[in-house]
Amino acid sequence: MTIVAAYKQDNSVSIVFDFRASFLRGENHVDSKLKYFQVDDRMGFFMAGSVSAWRLIAQTIHSIADQVTLDNVKLLNGPLYLSLRTLIETTPYDPDEPIPTIAGIGVYWHPTQTVYFELRGEIGSGILLSPMTDGITVLGNGSAIPGIHDLLARAVHRSIIYVPENHPLDVARDIRNSLKGIMNRCGSSSYQKLGISPVFSIAWMNETGFCMEGEELMDYSSTDGQGRYHYSFERVNGQVVLNNHQAQETVPLEDILTFSNNGQTTVEFDPENRTTGFDAPSYISDNNTIYILVESLSSSMIQRIVYKTYAHQLVDSSVIADPRYERLCEIVLREPINHVLAPFGNAPRSGNYGLIVPYNKQASFEAGIATMVLDHKWMSQHVENYADIYSQ
Repeated sequence: MTIVAAYKQDNSVSIVFDFRASFLRGENHVDSKLKYFQVDDRMGFFMAGSVSAWRLIAQTIHSIADQVTLDNVKLLNGPLYLSLRTLIETTPYDPDEPIPTIAGIGVYWHPTQTVYFELRGEIGSGILLSPMTDGITVLGNGSAIPGIHDLLARAVHRSIIYVPENHPLDVARDIRNSLKGIMNRCGSSSYQKLGISPVFSIAWMNETGFCMEGEELMDYSSTDGQGRYHYSFERVNGQVVLNNHQAQETVPLEDILTFSNNGQTTVEFDPENRTTGFDAPSYISDNNTIYILVESLSSSMIQRIVYKTYAHQLVDSSVIADPRYERLCEIVLREPINHVLAPFGNAPRSGNYGLIVPYNKQASFEAGIATMVLDHKWMSQHVENYADIYSQ
């Protein structure tokens, strides 16, 4: 599957999408699929769901595109809906495999009006075509993340509140930044479990047209303070590619009509090392609770933040962390005296750590953590794996 996250406001839409296609029951995947296809200069689609189903849909839409007009593009008796309904209802599928589903965002440009609509369907059952409403839309496996609509809506709200004149491109960047944080909080394994690639691209559209942004990104990885990344999403000699300039790796992106998943190869594009960072669901305490310590140390400062969240089970029984963390405490001690700083001498300079707290100690831990977070003896008495983080 995938994730396509969008924000619509009046005639403007900002979109964030990934590049992963999964197959063999999600065990294999390739980060090489372009999740958008252009029909002609009037119509295009962002896709989530079954690759094979979308290939048939794309072929069908191309075949009837000249019949689609501004007046009938959203009609339930129009050529677009009727042709797709027939296709979805009559296409066979393997009964031993999960039923293929699709979701997508379509756009139809016209000099007098831009029309946005959603497609949602299940092979063998039917398809829905409906106008895209204002606000946040999340399609694909990413919609299973707890609270993702509200979390992305808050990010957009902050963007608009502070910079009311924000262009749809700026809003798309804010959605992407928020989505990266959400996935990090779900855990580094969530990319694999949800079938989402760790690189997100952006696009925007309004009444003036459509733009999918080519980009070149350089920075230090938030999941590895020492790791620098440098990658790009661009067109090279007519081919749209992902380029990892640091690793000198190029991944050509395939269109829905040419994409082939032979099931033999897994290709991951992860220049920011997001799939190898801290994995919160690896540290589940009793009662499905997850406690996380974020620590930063220097000769002049000790900072500790402790969060609480819960394990969330997906439909395939795999587990991610709920990204709606609750902050239990935060302490920043500047210019600490030597006897406070000395015990941290062998600790890493910074990092995220999972704290395993038995059920019979969770109430005491939560009641006392705000005042005792720097007391290593108290922490050791409450946290089973504290010796893995701190040792005297």
